[in-house]
Amino acid sequence: MLNCKGNMVHQAKMLKGGLSAESSARALVLIACLLSIVLSFYQIKPAYSQTIHVPDEFDTIQEAVNNATAGYTIQVGPGIYYEHVEVTKSLTIIGEDPLTTIVDGTANGTVFDLEEASNVNIAGFTIRNAGNSYNAIALTKALPANDYHQIINNIITTSQHGVFVSHSRSNTIFNNTFVSNGLAGICLNDADNVNITANTIADSAHGIKMTSTLDADIIGNTIYQTSYAVHITSSSTGTTIRHNLISGQTAGVYSTSDSTTIDHNTIEEGAYGVYFYNCYDGAVYYNTFMNNSYGIRLYMPTSSASSHNIDNNKILNTDWALELVNADGNTFTGNWIQQNTYGIYMSSSSSNTVYHNNFVNNNMQTYSGIGTGNQWDNGYPSGGNYWSDYADEDNYSGPDQDQPGGDGIGDASYRILPMGYDDYPLMTTWSEHDVSIQSVTVSTNEINPYLQPIVNITVTVINRANISVSETFNVTAKYNLNIIGTKPVSDLAQGATETLEFNWNTSLVAPGNHAISAEASTVPDELNTDNNVFIDGEATVILMGDITGPEDPPGGGEYPPDGRVDGWDMTAFGKAYGSTPGASNWNEDADITGPEDPPGSGQYPPDGVVDGWDVTAASKNYGISI
Repeated sequence: MLNCKGNMVHQAKMLKGGLSAESSARALVLIACLLSIVLSFYQIKPAYSQTIHVPDEFDTIQEAVNNATAGYTIQVGPGIYYEHVEVTKSLTIIGEDPLTTIVDGTANGTVFDLEEASNVNIAGFTIRNAGNSYNAIALTKALPANDYHQIINNIITTSQHGVFVSHSRSNTIFNNTFVSNGLAGICLNDADNVNITANTIADSAHGIKMTSTLDADIIGNTIYQTSYAVHITSSSTGTTIRHNLISGQTAGVYSTSDSTTIDHNTIEEGAYGVYFYNCYDGAVYYNTFMNNSYGIRLYMPTSSASSHNIDNNKILNTDWALELVNADGNTFTGNWIQQNTYGIYMSSSSSNTVYHNNFVNNNMQTYSGIGTGNQWDNGYPSGGNYWSDYADEDNYSGPDQDQPGGDGIGDASYRILPMGYDDYPLMTTWSEHDVSIQSVTVSTNEINPYLQPIVNITVTVINRANISVSETFNVTAKYNLNIIGTKPVSDLAQGATETLEFNWNTSLVAPGNHAISAEASTVPDELNTDNNVFIDGEATVILMGDITGPEDPPGGGEYPPDGRVDGWDMTAFGKAYGSTPGASNWNEDADITGPEDPPGSGQYPPDGVVDGWDVTAASKNYGISI
């Protein structure tokens, strides 16, 4: 072994006095020592990329996974890969395109198994054909762990479960399409803090099935053609279901777990919209339910106290909008319940509070069977509910409705069948958010586009909210389905009105009758949209040139306009052509227009002579009828 340190010192001294043969040999030793030192600092290492490409570098995804270091990215090119991929380290695995990058499990095993890994991202694949007994993607652990997996932008199909999660927590499942997975698109067991957002799930027994999973967020998904769109069991508390479009043939949301929050969803076309079975608390608010057998059902096996809050939902075209069985102590406020067989149906349910709801044109507004202590109003002056079939008047005020002057509360109680009363029924609908078109006025209902082509339309809007809130929205004026103009309304305070002016240019509008309307755009969380549109009858654009017609009645000697510009009219114009007032052939009705007067005004009034202006105007409408 070279004694580099000693030789370097000795050779440094020898170099001062010149080099002998012996010294030259020692100089070579010195050079070798220096090189060894330099190389110890600058060792040459092989260069490894942090991105691996399949199939360029490895034929299979599994080979790439096996050869990757934790933290690497595996990019997979188009093709069909028949594999069962086991991932045991933190990796990002990305397909080039979900439509062309396909991983197929050949119907005999899980396609991606992440059992031992954490922080795995899988994106951009079609993952299919795990088979009826296996999962397309499995995120499982023997013991609960926060794994932070991300499953993003995949098409996942023809497997037992699309994604199966067990004891793996804090994962994200985003923007995937799940189709034709036998038991569930997504199945969760002890999978706390999962975020399921912006996915489409269809054609499975369950869209999302949860057991023993806490604090799940299910947001912005579309779930349809399932038996149960969302199925929550086994103490899966704290679930939030928000901004989803849900259609479940048996149930949109079925839950046997407490503290479920369901808000701002559209839930339709199922036997049950929301079914809480043996749950003691939950919140359902600002959802729209349509065409379900039951809108919301609260069912307790035996009579039990619970504390569900059912607020500000819109429930349409169901058999039972709200049904309670053995369910005590719940609160219903601000709901819009319209055109259902039963508005609210209570069986053996007590101590529930129902106020500020709108019961509109239901076959049977309420039924309150066996049960005691149900409260149908919030006292005076807050009031009770709006009932579309309430027939009494509002001439009095006060807690006993015996003081002169109305107060927006009916003077007589509303009967709840078979037992109960709303002592303070509301005379108008109640909504937290409600903008309305109050009036539409047209400056003239008979329009001569040559004499006055610009017609003024005045629209008044009001913020009818029952809470202190300012609203911003747009107002559009129309004739028939045609837009005249759109104007904004900003920060309109509760109870305030605003007037808008629209100018309707009728110069190119076809003659005839036109429906004039105004429409306010829907503000967030607005339930009553019926009053967002106001139609102000009709305005008639005169058929210029229709000045006469056949004798009517026959033998009467009168030839009135007949709603059509035809030969009768053109003949009359011809007879009067060139005439002025006082001439024997003068026909005042034939003087329908003239040159623009004053210049630049856009108005073309009659000018006291029947000439080319009049004949041209009539000719433009020849053959038109109204």
